Amino acid sequence: MIPSASIHITLLLVLTGWSYFSSWFDEGAKPADLGLVQSQIEQIVDGPLRVAGGTVTGHIELAALYSDRGHALLWTTLPARETLEHVLRAAPGDGIRASEVHHATAAALLRQIEGAETEWAAHPDAARDTLADPRPALLAQLDVVLTDGLLRFRQSFPTIPFQLDWV
Repeated sequence: MIPSASIHITLLLVLTGWSYFSSWFDEGAKPADLGLVQSQIEQIVDGPLRVAGGTVTGHIELAALYSDRGHALLWTTLPARETLEHVLRAAPGDGIRASEVHHATAAALLRQIEGAETEWAAHPDAARDTLADPRPALLAQLDVVLTDGLLRFRQSFPTIPFQLDWV
């Protein structure tokens, strides 16, 4: 084969068959769109909070806390979310019912997010470009549920100084 022929064949393959080879260069799933997460948080804190067993009115400080921070995620990393979920899971040891701090809901949402991350990563780039990403809504729900649970936990111990400056 002459050199110019191999160049032409390569160009022909690139121009006509790129979609066949694009999976070789799949970029992988990107993190959830934080702008979408913020929009979801804003919607959630303006209404009743869905938790295991029904809905509750969000803690009185919840809307102000998120508003002051531009409705951004407060629990931005998986270790932070898991640590707070662990604290809420241990609430009955402190005399607080797990349902008061939404432990079951937080645990279920953590599992859903893990599943959504795995499922989203399994899609090829082309599919992720056309499908709705379920992760922003789940991350927003979890963040608000964890925060509301923490606020309710704190309410059970009014004599302990507690500031939310660290969030």
